[in-house]
Amino acid sequence: MNIDLEELSSPQLREIRRIIVAGVAAQAETAQNKEYLCHKSPPKGYPKEKSEYGDADCYRYPLDNKSRCMAAWRYVHHADNKAILGNKFKKVESKIKSYAKSHYNLDLQVGESGEFDWAQAFVEYYDAETMGERCENIVLESDSLGEKNMENDEKIRDLEKQNSTLTSEKDALATEKQNLVAEKDTFATQVDSLTQELNGLKDELETLRKFKNDTEQAAERAKKVGDVKAKLVDAGIEANLDDEAEANYWLDMSDEAFRLTISKMVDLKKGAETSASVKIPNLSNENEENTADVVRAGLKKRKEGK
Repeated sequence: MNIDLEELSSPQLREIRRIIVAGVAAQAETAQNKEYLCHKSPPKGYPKEKSEYGDADCYRYPLDNKSRCMAAWRYVHHADNKAILGNKFKKVESKIKSYAKSHYNLDLQVGESGEFDWAQAFVEYYDAETMGERCENIVLESDSLGEKNMENDEKIRDLEKQNSTLTSEKDALATEKQNLVAEKDTFATQVDSLTQELNGLKDELETLRKFKNDTEQAAERAKKVGDVKAKLVDAGIEANLDDEAEANYWLDMSDEAFRLTISKMVDLKKGAETSASVKIPNLSNENEENTADVVRAGLKKRKEGK
């Protein structure tokens, strides 16, 4: 596991520095005294069970989490540690490899560089909880690193201030967005209301247009009926134009058909009046066959009299 130091706070970085310094010192001391790192009991903050150590006899190389297991693999392959382990090296190496495979599905391979990364290894040995406990009681160092960290702290504060400002602006924009959405919803409601009102006005306008059209058609029909009635009166023809069927009979005629119908009806009326004025003598049964001749003779006489 690689530690991104840029993500850590200044106090944590200082604690890591102290740990690294202690680790380098431990490295030198370990080379001189092989018994230095052999514990008689589990160190504070580390696993209690021997099965969770690569070197169970000395409670070394804890394997209780993935990071420690990988760090143990790095440690055990360093030249100094190989020398310390001596004949136990293969056993410890095998224990770490099998534990990593069975517990974390890690296929560890030998391939560490000749230059051992003590700094990274020591950082990996401390989990988050242990690191947090160590960072609670940090004594700040007044050296060049401390001054550099102070500069970094100032930069961090500036960035945090900028972040706070940007967060406030973001919140303000979010509020403005909510207001705009609410205003948009209000406009949408108004548009729906106006649309419904417009549709109602369209329906009312269509009703008025239909009424106007019906009125105009009725007026036009009344005028035609009046014209037909006047012509019939002039011709002396009686007709009940209040009856819709009879009125339609006259209105549906073309001008030529109307003229011919009036002419025929006038002729028929005259013929009926003429027939009514002829006196038909009483005829006996003997000369009944001459009735038609008598009528013809009477009509002829009347015509000559005129």
